[in-house]
Amino acid sequence: MGKSTNLSYNFGQLGSVFSAGDLIKPPTGKVFVALQLLEDLSFTTLKAEAYINNSGDSKQNFISTSISHGNGDHEDTDTHNDNGNNDDKVITLAAASASIKKGMIVEHANMCPSSLTDPYRVVSVDGADITLNKSVAANEANGSNEKAQFYWERSQGSGGIALGTQGFPAGFILFGRFTSVNSNNGRLIAYIGE
Repeated sequence: MGKSTNLSYNFGQLGSVFSAGDLIKPPTGKVFVALQLLEDLSFTTLKAEAYINNSGDSKQNFISTSISHGNGDHEDTDTHNDNGNNDDKVITLAAASASIKKGMIVEHANMCPSSLTDPYRVVSVDGADITLNKSVAANEANGSNEKAQFYWERSQGSGGIALGTQGFPAGFILFGRFTSVNSNNGRLIAYIGE
């Protein structure tokens, strides 16, 4: 049996880079999987690895200075259930979308609150009407402009904010998959992985 390098290569065993405030990038085809801060610092650049979702959009799973964790694979800005006049498992979008597919997770602050153990899922799509796997938690009127996020399991959640000038303390370790890093004149060690 061959020895698997998958675990060690994903946890920084391919080397490391020391930086004292310079822009650093990992070798081609690699990423920084952890950043160990040697002093209090903030980031001027922290770019996470991008991936292409099932809808063909470029998304990021990790914290970044350019964008937040991001929105789901599809975002609808006026999702509602006609204030309870729809069937109890049906929500209506502002407009039909080919991006929404059976099996996607749905999150809406009022109607479909986030759940790690029992999420709302798309059962079927009929134009702008989406049938869910369970009844909505609350009613929402048309025109309320509440956002709903639709995403694939294990691909991306929603929420978060882009890093601005937030500082991190010495000793902090930030895990992720980063393609470029520049601290604000702070010292750090960046660990390379696949």
